[in-house]
Amino acid sequence: MNRMKKKITGIALMGALLLSSNTVKADKVPLKINREIAQVTKDNGKPVSKGQIWIKNLPLNSDFYGLWEKCNGSDLYKFRLSLLPIKYKSFSLGVAVQHVDKTNFNAHNDLGLSLRINGKLNRKTFGKIDLRYFPKERTIDSYAFISRKKLFLDCISSYNHETDSAMFVPGIDYKLNKNCSIGLESKFTGKIKVLQTRYTGMRFKLKF
Repeated sequence: MNRMKKKITGIALMGALLLSSNTVKADKVPLKINREIAQVTKDNGKPVSKGQIWIKNLPLNSDFYGLWEKCNGSDLYKFRLSLLPIKYKSFSLGVAVQHVDKTNFNAHNDLGLSLRINGKLNRKTFGKIDLRYFPKERTIDSYAFISRKKLFLDCISSYNHETDSAMFVPGIDYKLNKNCSIGLESKFTGKIKVLQTRYTGMRFKLKF
């Protein structure tokens, strides 16, 4: 029953965000909304499915991120609001608050510091890294990407300095067109010195 309730709640929240994308407006700068679905065909034959949404250009240099991920029969939901009002050139500083829920997992809320560095590395290459520290969970997590012409490289990571456990999910995509790409994704977890490969597989993304 709890599992079904979590799934319905997550789908309802994601659906509300998608349906409201044409009605929400910022005061001065138009909102930028990106939506993406991805499928990773793992080497063990069991796929990873993801749905993500980003709402950018909110007041106070803030943005919203939502994630639904299904892996090995388990559903993960994450909703995060980042407020980065302090800006200097390519640097932005502020706070992040997020809600995380997972099948057979106690939901929790996090509040922490957030740092963003983004900008052009050269005329044809753009990069960004988001760093967040959640003191209650003793966790540092990050998302970084580099985009150049037809190539897109990204990495999700987290590290718990209390347990010395870490997770890295690097990927690389080749952009077939504006909305579709194909590439590879891997996932590594475990103690920072003895990370184990959880999967490696082909990744297909569709943006809309």
